[in-house]
Amino acid sequence: MLNIKASINHAWLHSEDIFLYKVEDKRNFYPNAEAVVELFEMARGYTRNVNPTHGSVAGVLANPRMVEAISHILGASDNHWIGIQVGFETASPRLMEMYLNNKMKPFPPKEWPWVFLHL
Repeated sequence: MLNIKASINHAWLHSEDIFLYKVEDKRNFYPNAEAVVELFEMARGYTRNVNPTHGSVAGVLANPRMVEAISHILGASDNHWIGIQVGFETASPRLMEMYLNNKMKPFPPKEWPWVFLHL
């Protein structure tokens, strides 16, 4: 609220993975799309520009309509790009399974290259 009072009309929604906001499926990490979309709607209600910082490609692929809704809320277009850091550490399913097992959920580690290439 301090930024809004100071006439700062933009905000970053910062999270390790914004698409896991209020996730209910703690086993497979399937995104709670309704909660994520509501978060962006709320933030957009206070500021002119809102951008996410970090999110997984698996969350996007698991629910592409969620990203379409967020893009609409944020006014994404050819002239207004919305970027996000996705964290592409490796293409190896074996390494993903060993060290980053939750990053590609709800997809299994063996599908990681497919997930990343189909985003």
